[in-house]
Amino acid sequence: MTIRSYLEKFAQETPQATALRYFEAKDWHARSWADFLAGVRAVAEAYGPHFALRPRAENVALMLPNGPEWMEAYLACSGAGVGVVPLDPKLHSAEVEYILKDSGAVVVTTDKAHLDLMRLIAPNLPDLRAVVLVDAGEVGPDALGDVPLFDYVALKSDPETVRRAAGHEAWYGTHVAQEEDVASIIYTSGTTGKPVIIPYTQKDVDDWATQFARCYAMAGVTNRDRVQITPGYGLWTAGIGFQNGAEKLGAMVIPMGPGNTDKQLQMMVDLGSTVLCSTSSYALLLAEEIEARGLRDKIKLRKGVIGSERWGEKMRKRISDELGIELYDIYGLTEIYGPGIGISCKYDCGMHYWDDYIYIEI
Repeated sequence: MTIRSYLEKFAQETPQATALRYFEAKDWHARSWADFLAGVRAVAEAYGPHFALRPRAENVALMLPNGPEWMEAYLACSGAGVGVVPLDPKLHSAEVEYILKDSGAVVVTTDKAHLDLMRLIAPNLPDLRAVVLVDAGEVGPDALGDVPLFDYVALKSDPETVRRAAGHEAWYGTHVAQEEDVASIIYTSGTTGKPVIIPYTQKDVDDWATQFARCYAMAGVTNRDRVQITPGYGLWTAGIGFQNGAEKLGAMVIPMGPGNTDKQLQMMVDLGSTVLCSTSSYALLLAEEIEARGLRDKIKLRKGVIGSERWGEKMRKRISDELGIELYDIYGLTEIYGPGIGISCKYDCGMHYWDDYIYIEI
């Protein structure tokens, strides 16, 4: 199975069930599985033929905050066998240039906030043949000089794209990713030097999601839960791992990403989040803010899946007591899938790992 096959399965079996809820233009929006799949197909039909993408031979890059455009573009390209390089929007220009050049990304999807950065580094990227802005607005197609600039919304709504997405000569339909195809090329954050490149095949992504779903299940999370994800997306494997596992489990995902505590708390209250995925330090910050703002009676959290940082028993007890939730310690590293290869249980006496996927050498 691949992530694409699961998306198509959900769209077929529960087409009107909610797949996404996101906050945009000061209001809440929801998209069903059927609508979500239609959006993915539209992006695939816009990107594939327009940019002459070659599945299994080329990569594209995403440099966006988490949102529906990120998910559409990722699933559209990886589902067709085109490798995707996710980039943290907070990276410096030298880091972005290195990763884009090293990966040979031929198309970059980003936003206007990164237009100046792309203008700076585009001349140094020999493989780059197009940049797509999700919020292009009035930005002209020649804003990057020799590298053409495209409007994401206009590409999706182009009549030719709509015609192909409806099933006529569909590029997405004729290019289907297999389990052995590369889905993502993830670089470590490079905190101790040059980033380490970790390619993920479609099978890797599915195996990782399976392990992460098991971790959620070990923590007592079910498909009726609402999982709020606060770790970052991009180079760091955390955010995308937490999301893939929750989707594999069938839980509702609230893909917040890092920071913006005011909005985190608003989403937690408005959407009735029941599971918090976080680092220990940010979980503690949220606990303190919830207490300070008198929100304890308004939140519905019952579980916390915590990772990526060292934390002691004193800190664990404080978070648990202040939020009134059970906490589980999740483990992983980029070189071995990412977070989700091990987790503590309710007895809190060590880690459980999945020995049908990994071996531990002692």
